[in-house]
Amino acid sequence: MELVSRSTSTSRYAAAAVSGVLFAMVVAQALGLEARFAVTFVAGVLLLSVGMTVFGKIRDLLLYVLAFNLSFTTIEKTFLVSPESTYVVSGIPIGLADICLFALYALWLNKILVEKSEPLPRPSRLDWWVLAFWAVHVTSTLDATSRTLAIMEIVRLGKYALMYFYLSHNLKRRHLKWIALALFFAILVQSSLAMVQYRTGSLLGIGRTKGASGLDYEQYTVTNFEEVLRAEGTTFDSHALGLYMAMILPIALAVALTLGVQKWFRIAGWAVFVLGVPGLVASFTRAGWLAFVGAALTLLFCLFRYQYRTSLGRILPAIAVALVLASIALVPLASKIRQRLFEAPPDLLTARFETMEMAWDMWKERFWTGAGTNNYMVTLEHDFSIFEGDPYYIPVHNMFLLVATELGVIGLVVFLCAGTVAVVHFWKVLRSTDPLIQSLAAAVLAALVAIFIEGLFDPIYLTTVTYFTLWFLLGLGAGLSNIAGKAVSGAIRPAH
Repeated sequence: MELVSRSTSTSRYAAAAVSGVLFAMVVAQALGLEARFAVTFVAGVLLLSVGMTVFGKIRDLLLYVLAFNLSFTTIEKTFLVSPESTYVVSGIPIGLADICLFALYALWLNKILVEKSEPLPRPSRLDWWVLAFWAVHVTSTLDATSRTLAIMEIVRLGKYALMYFYLSHNLKRRHLKWIALALFFAILVQSSLAMVQYRTGSLLGIGRTKGASGLDYEQYTVTNFEEVLRAEGTTFDSHALGLYMAMILPIALAVALTLGVQKWFRIAGWAVFVLGVPGLVASFTRAGWLAFVGAALTLLFCLFRYQYRTSLGRILPAIAVALVLASIALVPLASKIRQRLFEAPPDLLTARFETMEMAWDMWKERFWTGAGTNNYMVTLEHDFSIFEGDPYYIPVHNMFLLVATELGVIGLVVFLCAGTVAVVHFWKVLRSTDPLIQSLAAAVLAALVAIFIEGLFDPIYLTTVTYFTLWFLLGLGAGLSNIAGKAVSGAIRPAH
């Protein structure tokens, strides 16, 4: 009887999926949609048709779609576009992730307010700091060069904060494996695309052009490295890809080293990690490489301390094998790695120092509340008469100075405090008795380390794919904290 029921259920899901795809294909053909929009439309209808048959699990399904969409968050439609120049965003973008997030909140609020089957969430200390970080973006409008641009970034950051908050209070233990697989998928997408871009030059700029790979795109050149095509994946540029890979590769490594999970899951983690390393290297960004080294060392330190304290003999051979396999995978890139590390001209660093001096001058003029979030480039035009085409028409290559310049000293203090609270918050999760929760918390900590190391050299945390992923990982870490806390409270609750 159970087999018949399961077969009927599977047939129903399959019929709904096929019907939805056929309907979407007919409509997309009738409307004459471009390939990228047609694929998005078909995927959305497929999600809706399957979701209608599994309504009780639709929140889980939407969460997984959000996770599997991490590499494609640049594919979105921008509304209310401003003609003013800016480095981050000049409009209000809406994509598949935003639609999923809207649906998740609608279903969650229905559970809280209508069905009253779930309680109102109690904000954590980290939640309040996230709110404070959003609030300083609002206060930065007081002396903003362009309030329009500031408001657009406030809206965008608000969406990311809402995603963080949903994950923080709705993540369940059953979600972890699928979310890890979604991050594996992101690593494989970025690495495979990176190698195609590096080898052939095809699909370069796909992140900047929102998936329209047929548009003309010319990659900016690096002195003494002009002949090399630097991979970008689906991100903004090679630096963003380097940071993206430095942030998510520790997830695969963490799963590979986790004790007590299924063997296939660990093997998948090793395979994804080894296949992902060439994608990181093909970005040819030294800051990204350094960020990954810092992240990997952080991850290994956490696992040594909390999971492998009495089992070092089990982890060291595995790490040795991983290093050998990754080294073999990097042999074809060895000459370019050496060239990028040891033959870079010193004037590259000199130019970056000069942008820092300009940022400092900009900050002094608006010390407390800054020039306005999303306003660095337009302020550069306004205060220094530097326009597109000028070699100094670039954002300051330091995340902390960029925050200070746009949000003022108040914003910088809140940013640093929020980062510190996040590190402390996630460090406590390492005491969990669940090995997978422990390992994923260590990986999120490693991602934060990668962000702060990269931030010394680049402001790329603000680009769409990396910034979206950062907030997703923050939400994942906060959710892990809640899961671990509930497990502890459940274990010590007295019997009645």
